[in-house]
Amino acid sequence: MSTFRKSNNGKAVRRQGATNANNEVKYDHWSYGYYPSGGMGFVLLILIILLLLGRL
Repeated sequence: MSTFRKSNNGKAVRRQGATNANNEVKYDHWSYGYYPSGGMGFVLLILIILLLLGRL
């Protein structure tokens, strides 16, 4: 974030946007579309796994 350089002519911004889009697609896949906003689906998946492991 803080290592942005103006000499990149916006390439860093475009690259960040591309990675954000890819991460949203991955999170949508794991969250089955219930949390399209991003990381909430992944966090929810981890919480469910921890609950299942706790019951075993």
